[in-house]
Amino acid sequence: MLVEHNVIARNNRLGFSGAWEAGATKFVKTRNLIVRHNCVHHNIGPGLWLDIDNVDALIEHNVVFENDRAGIVNEISGRAEIRDNVVARNGYRKDNWLWNAQILVANSRETTVERNIVVVAREGGHGIAVIQQKRGAGGIGAYNSQRNVVRQNVIADFSSGGLSGAIASDELEELNRGANRFDENRYIVASSANRHWAWNGYRLDWQGMREAGQEANGQVVEDLDEARRTLADAIDPVCRAPES
Repeated sequence: MLVEHNVIARNNRLGFSGAWEAGATKFVKTRNLIVRHNCVHHNIGPGLWLDIDNVDALIEHNVVFENDRAGIVNEISGRAEIRDNVVARNGYRKDNWLWNAQILVANSRETTVERNIVVVAREGGHGIAVIQQKRGAGGIGAYNSQRNVVRQNVIADFSSGGLSGAIASDELEELNRGANRFDENRYIVASSANRHWAWNGYRLDWQGMREAGQEANGQVVEDLDEARRTLADAIDPVCRAPES
């Protein structure tokens, strides 16, 4: 399946449950799905949402912004590449744990999230998150967050409490065994002393994230003016998100 060069905007005007089914898109039980060069914005619910037994998906070169819930989600699914997207200011109207991240890997395995530009709004939302819960099993086996890699992304966080990292509401031992890894990411924040990171149930500052064994080659820049320039340069003029 190929989904390419579409504008998907301002859907679910009646506000049906975005936590369950409604929003911009939802893909179920696909193989070799490709979603590229789409502009997905101002939908009530998630933006690009893979949910249930999707395998070998490629999500690339999309611009996803101002959606009511998470921007890009890989949920209870298998291998996926999420790369070279601009994902900005999603989920700030909802504050539901880390389900309102810009890019979310939820009980999925072998997902690579790389070279994306991610912007967390001043009003709220989160960056890139991995979630582990008790979700059972399906067509691809157990739904656990394992061997996910988040690397070489730029995450600009204008908020006071936005988080990036891996968390669990239960089955923490599965998350610990899962070999999930964050590294080589560049974070642009007001202060590295703020707790913008999470690992194994703890909210951490930058030093704490590195002490947790993550981001050995990561970088923090304390310059929100650079974040604004990064966002302005990254978004195609045809599909332009408002700057924070």
